[in-house]
Amino acid sequence: MLYDPHAIQIFTDGSCYKNPGGLSGCAALVIYPEDSKPAEQVVDFGVAESNISRMELMACNRAMEWLREQGRPGQGVTRVQI
Repeated sequence: MLYDPHAIQIFTDGSCYKNPGGLSGCAALVIYPEDSKPAEQVVDFGVAESNISRMELMACNRAMEWLREQGRPGQGVTRVQI
């Protein structure tokens, strides 16, 4: 991924212990441009039964919900890279 000084970067991951139907979870980590703020985990979600595809998409979806709730996440931030 190319560095963009006007974007926050969101890294996501989803997993499923036994695909499909096993313990599942997802997470997202936000890194702010030019280290204006420390990186932070913004998604930490799990369910008893799911599949890997659902969890991968859930991580992106929850990260976008977090972003919407935050409004503008920082000075000079105009884009998001997932």
